[in-house]
Amino acid sequence: MNDNKIIRDYLDSQSQCIDELMRNNLPTIKTIFHIIKKAKIHGNIIYIMGNGGSASTATHFASDLLKTSLTKNTKKIKAFSLSDNTPVMLAWANDTSYEDIFKK
Repeated sequence: MNDNKIIRDYLDSQSQCIDELMRNNLPTIKTIFHIIKKAKIHGNIIYIMGNGGSASTATHFASDLLKTSLTKNTKKIKAFSLSDNTPVMLAWANDTSYEDIFKK
């Protein structure tokens, strides 16, 4: 298979995935959008967390909200990934339990 076909097939599969997400989840996506928009307007903090590989997704999403959502003359979104401070999470796990690391 040549490089162009591999790249084209990959991008096509990504486009199909996004189309399917929109078809099947538009009401949920709109709800999330409005929650984030309301938090931005009111200056609320959006807390995001993930476990395992999802912790990196939480970090990436918080980064996207903090940086790529900036527009001129509007408030900034405040976001924080709870899974970004590994020493604190492990200290809570050590002193209490892994089940409680996000409670405190």
